Amino acid sequence: MKKILFILLFLAPILRGGVWAQKTTETVQSIMPENPIEKEGWELFWGDEFEDDLLDSTKWWPQWGAHGYELQYYTPRKENVYVKNGLLHIRAQAERLIDTLPFTSANVFSSIEFGQENYIEMRCKIPKGRGLWPAFWFWSGRNEKYQEIDGFEFWCEDTRRFLVSNYFQEPITQKVKTVSKWIRPRAENGQRMDMSDQFATYAVYWDDDGVRFLLNNRLIAHFKDHIPPKPFPIILNLAIQNGKGREPTAKTIFPAEYLIDYVRVYKRKGTQTITR
Repeated sequence: MKKILFILLFLAPILRGGVWAQKTTETVQSIMPENPIEKEGWELFWGDEFEDDLLDSTKWWPQWGAHGYELQYYTPRKENVYVKNGLLHIRAQAERLIDTLPFTSANVFSSIEFGQENYIEMRCKIPKGRGLWPAFWFWSGRNEKYQEIDGFEFWCEDTRRFLVSNYFQEPITQKVKTVSKWIRPRAENGQRMDMSDQFATYAVYWDDDGVRFLLNNRLIAHFKDHIPPKPFPIILNLAIQNGKGREPTAKTIFPAEYLIDYVRVYKRKGTQTITR
């Protein structure tokens, strides 16, 4: 992978604070399937089941460094990112490696970038507690038109909802804007689901008809405009929030873990795929 200079990462949180979001809400019925690897109409061509004892350095790149206004320092140390019992553990800890940041955590990029006609699926369990901010997302990370897709962002003081988003650079004004939707999953009996209580499957894919988001194999959002023109890496991270009243409190439990069961990338059968 063409390595992304970490200094570019400060742009994402700055731009997040300045975008205009069109936010709607939707409830979805949900079941938790144990997905088979085979998927009708698609073929698997990249993925990680996290079955080895070490994170596969040919597939993933954990980062060092700070990230904008957040409270964590990202590291690739085993204290912050490791594989055990078939799961990738991204762990946030209350510790200071540098004086200005009271927490450490991990931010992991895929070594390959994925584009249109790729179905990108992951199964995970998110932590619970104010200040915790896990995400499954895609970002250009270059000196070009800004684009970002968030398969999910959880603000974990309320783990019964999450946000899916498509960020884009408006062609005339060059301002970064977004379309977003809050998802509030419900169980079959109609009760709101706490997503920190269970593993769930999240998926994203985009093509000429827009960007689609799925939860447990069910479509939850479809944004038809501002389709990404280029491939992105997959990004998995657990940030610690600062500001807007979302900082951790004494009730937030550390270490906090974001657990990933697998990541799978599919392409449509009989087609070429766009990667970088």
